[in-house]
Amino acid sequence: MGITYETASLEHTGLDPAAVAALGEEADRALDAVTAAAFVRDLETPVDLPPRTDADRIVVLGIGGSALGTRCVHESCVADGVVPIHVVDNIDPAAIEGALALGDPARTLWVPVSKSGGTTETLAQLFVIRERCPKARLFAVTGPQGALRDFATAEGIPVATVPEPVGGRFSVFTPAGTVPLALAGHDVPGLLAGAKDAAARCGRPGSVAAQLAALLVAALRSGRNVVTVWSYAERLEIVGEWFRQLWAESLGKRRNDGQRIGQTPVHCVGSTDQHSIQQLMVEGPRDKAAVVLAGPPTAPTVAPAGTAGAGTGHALADILAAMRRATTAEMVRAGCPVATIKLDAWTEENVARLLMVFMAATALAGRLLDVDPYGQPGVEAAKIATQRLLSDPAGDADRRIAELLGEGNGLRG
Repeated sequence: MGITYETASLEHTGLDPAAVAALGEEADRALDAVTAAAFVRDLETPVDLPPRTDADRIVVLGIGGSALGTRCVHESCVADGVVPIHVVDNIDPAAIEGALALGDPARTLWVPVSKSGGTTETLAQLFVIRERCPKARLFAVTGPQGALRDFATAEGIPVATVPEPVGGRFSVFTPAGTVPLALAGHDVPGLLAGAKDAAARCGRPGSVAAQLAALLVAALRSGRNVVTVWSYAERLEIVGEWFRQLWAESLGKRRNDGQRIGQTPVHCVGSTDQHSIQQLMVEGPRDKAAVVLAGPPTAPTVAPAGTAGAGTGHALADILAAMRRATTAEMVRAGCPVATIKLDAWTEENVARLLMVFMAATALAGRLLDVDPYGQPGVEAAKIATQRLLSDPAGDADRRIAELLGEGNGLRG
């Protein structure tokens, strides 16, 4: 079992296969970017996983890396006996109110996840839960210090520690992901085994991660500053969203020489977006590359004989696969560099392999582009500005932002 990586023909792309191969060789010379990465080294740390909860549901309070990795595994690996996980990853009040309405809050296990321990959204949601449901069951996941740890310690709430060196968007194999997944009853040992196997493979020359990094960096250098990720399975939709954060936040940087670097990730869903983005892919500017994700059939459903149209008598999964192959071929003919990654089974081990390949490719792409794939100064600047606004809502920060945004000068429509 595992994943398969395929690179489409470069004939129509204008990319020089020799140049792409040279980038792959350069990535092979930078494998320490993978083997020495904190998210790989941390796999050797012994894990202490909680048992499956007896709650009716789990609600994770987290955002970005504190939520997306958990969702990738939970939504891809559907299995009987797994406790449903609902993730509240937006401060919009409708999100927390929706979570409170899922069922008896006392039968819900609430899991706030924040590596820093000070995430504004997560703390606000946690204290809403504490006020509305004083007897709520809680299990915190956070870094070695911070407001969330202080709260958990004072309240006697179980707490798991996210290791400091591992960045949030790379943290799915740390307690940020493994604790909620273990509480739900997922195969976390299998998840970690898949991650370790993929990390070992990605640390060798000619790996999938190196080939993917080389292709996407070559595409970026040729002017393709957009990478579309096509999920040809509903179970993989969240993987596209997770990759969007990983690729954008890691590689969208200003280098030391002042040059701005980045490739905008756009998530697309097959077959849905064949009726929208595909038009732009084929006849729009040649500024895009594509990564296509696929997996095995999720159900044996068949369009019965006599069905109108070309699908008559075919399994719906076969129709989807035909659409994926035909649509991807049209992208290739239109000059789009394309890589396809296929899972051969819906298991935690396989999903871990896929996520590790993407993380390793990101680390290698950072080396090829001469940017630090860790840290997110642009994100931190917005967090600081938010804190200033909230601490002094009518102060200088508010006035400066109002001026920048043109507030008060809007047209009524």
